[in-house]
Parts: sequence; C-alpha cells; structure tokens
Amino acid sequence: MNYRHYSILLGILAAILIVCGTLLKNTYEYFPSIGWIGGLVSLLLAAYFAAKAKKEEA
Repeated sequence: MNYRHYSILLGILAAILIVCGTLLKNTYEYFPSIGWIGGLVSLLLAAYFAAKAKKEEA
C-alpha cells in the first residue's frame, strides 16, 4: 500500500470517529470530545501522508 491509500483510509476513519462520537453522546458524556480529537488526529495524519505521496510522485 502506498501513502495515498493511507490518506484515504485515515480520512474515512476520521469521519467515522466524528460521527460515532456524536451518536454516542448520550452513552458517555465525553464521547463527542474523544470522537472529535480522534478525528482531528486522523485528518492530520491523512494530510501528512497525502503530502508525502505527492512529494513521492514528483
């Protein structure tokens, strides 16, 4: 798998974390925060791997 696949998978994971955190807010009061923080970290990693893939292509 190259870096482009990592960025796609991490972007999908970020969306899943944010949605699940929001949906589970009645279960545990800190789930939205955990979901948003996890989503942010995943999006930052996705941007890193996307930049690395673009740099590798050039």
